[in-house]
Amino acid sequence: MTVYRRPDPIPRASAPREIGSALTPLREQNVDLNQLAAKQIFMAIVSKQWGANGYLPKEDELGEQLRVSRTVIREATKYLAAKSVVETRRRRGTAILDTQSWNLIDREITAWISESRQFPHFGEDLLGVLAHTQPALAERVALMRPSTVAALPEIAAQIKTAPNEERGDLILEFHERIAVAAGNPFLRSLTANAVEGLRVHHRGVLGAFVQSCRMADYSDTAAAISNGDGDKAKQILHAVFARASGRVDRLSPGRVADLA
Repeated sequence: MTVYRRPDPIPRASAPREIGSALTPLREQNVDLNQLAAKQIFMAIVSKQWGANGYLPKEDELGEQLRVSRTVIREATKYLAAKSVVETRRRRGTAILDTQSWNLIDREITAWISESRQFPHFGEDLLGVLAHTQPALAERVALMRPSTVAALPEIAAQIKTAPNEERGDLILEFHERIAVAAGNPFLRSLTANAVEGLRVHHRGVLGAFVQSCRMADYSDTAAAISNGDGDKAKQILHAVFARASGRVDRLSPGRVADLA
């Protein structure tokens, strides 16, 4: 005879025991419960709730703290493992991996790190992604001269005339268009992640970058790309980000976040 086990309710109806955790019990919400549990666990990891390079508590304990079933905890753990945040080790438990292993190209990881406020210079790191890739991408695009760069002069003209509060988004669009035109899917994804992180989570860093920019540089970059002058496009953007680096340094305590 087959015996069917009644699944645990999600979330559990019984009150959780007090375990002294920073985790907050999850309620019914219009979001995926596994994903919500994964985010809560991630936030506890970055706040050093269980120590660096340690192990997650057992499934039962996490389930009690979040008021969800072990099935939800198991799926949340798999969700984090797919992002290289944790790793299940046989007979030892679920290890918290070093931050250098995390998939920082993952947009959720970027959003969660930004929301956690545990890495105060993460916005500058995102700007650094553009600083290290855009000059070379602009040079490549100028040599390729694909049809997709036709919009760059128009965006550059809008940057010149737009109100200050709109310039940041236009500048990010300009840089994202360059990455798209370069045709490298990895660099396109990397750029899109940095752009979204700055646009959504780090408006202060973006504002400081805009203040450092000379708006004519974007018109000159667009013209250099249109004329096939890769060396000039590269030099202009090198100068743009070099000025930005000094500006961001003056507005914040440090420049590049050490995630370790």
